[in-house]
Amino acid sequence: MNTNLQNQPVIDGAGNGFGSGLGNNLMPPSAYAGFWRRLIAYAIDSLIIGVPLMVIGRMFGWVAINQTANSAEAYTTSDGFALFAGVVATLYFVLMDSSDKQATLGKSVFGLRVTNMQGGRISLGQAFIRYFAKFLSAMIVYIGFMMAGWTEKKQALHDKLAGTLVVKR
Repeated sequence: MNTNLQNQPVIDGAGNGFGSGLGNNLMPPSAYAGFWRRLIAYAIDSLIIGVPLMVIGRMFGWVAINQTANSAEAYTTSDGFALFAGVVATLYFVLMDSSDKQATLGKSVFGLRVTNMQGGRISLGQAFIRYFAKFLSAMIVYIGFMMAGWTEKKQALHDKLAGTLVVKR
């Protein structure tokens, strides 16, 4: 079994191979999604998840808005709601990225999809690794996310750890 993925051809969703399969350039550099598109796609996903969660939290009294001395609003949540929101976010990202669509709604807006190193659909396990590795990317002063701006295949740290790519359709 050949585990050297650098020498394997990458296939897009239409079955088209990129490159000869030799060397490091498996896809043309323009095929990889860069930092800014990914950041805006993530912001869209955050709104898609966050707004309904905030509405639900307010409806059930799980989220309170407190006025502070300087008139700024501070949100407080119950521990149970924080756990619920974490489970919803995990399920959203993991199930969407590993689905036939290979993308969250935010990524779909920009025509992006998450693939394995061969250009195929990622497994549920890869999606979990990718999602939880984002916490590591954040813990190191967000440098793990910024790596998508300068690595050859536009991979963030969580992509490298999960063996995934984010590509344009």
